[in-house]
Amino acid sequence: MTMTYATQAVWQDMQAFMPPEFRLSPGDEPAEEWWPWQGHKVHLDTYRNPRAQIKVILFHGVGTNGRQMTLVLGAPLARRGYEVIAIDMPEYGMTETAPGALVRYDDWVQAGNDLIAAELAKDDRPIVLYGLSAGGMLAYHVASLNKRVKGIVGMTFLDNASQQVRDETALNKFMSRVGGPMLHLSAKTPLASLRMPMRLASKMHTLVNDPAALKVWLSDKRSAGNAVTDRHIGASP
Repeated sequence: MTMTYATQAVWQDMQAFMPPEFRLSPGDEPAEEWWPWQGHKVHLDTYRNPRAQIKVILFHGVGTNGRQMTLVLGAPLARRGYEVIAIDMPEYGMTETAPGALVRYDDWVQAGNDLIAAELAKDDRPIVLYGLSAGGMLAYHVASLNKRVKGIVGMTFLDNASQQVRDETALNKFMSRVGGPMLHLSAKTPLASLRMPMRLASKMHTLVNDPAALKVWLSDKRSAGNAVTDRHIGASP
């Protein structure tokens, strides 16, 4: 049975911690669409607006998902007249990952590129990318691949090729200096399908600064409480 945000309670619980202007009232929710991509059933939160002059595509990070992007930015942008699409990347949100697929960060880049192509096939309105956390670097990489993007906005541009970045984003120095290289190696073996909670790999405990809110976020198995494969963690840039 296809899961939808309409039947998921946790994102609604998150709204209690947000200012009123960032909450979705009944009837204000985005449409939920599914986009078939490489065997995945990719979920999209959409505010379609054929009168909008610009489309904005929102990329989440490794501790969030498309619906949370809708709350913090998608709905406010839609109220200002933009057409907005918030994608759930494979392994996150309501996207149904293809059976047996071992998702890598490179797949996210390709998915972003192909979504842009699909949207431009509908019309030629300019597309701008917005990325939160790891989604910031994703926006940069997607725009580097797809030359038809008109602009990007990123809250962070973290390059994990840098040891300093790895040290500061990993859960601790052991995970950065020992665990990370081990995951990188295991991602090339049959162990690649093993799953690890993201809170053990990265600083999910710093996602929000309210302890009660953090408890709600970490309870969401489709965002901060997610567990992803060694291949996904170990093969990230």
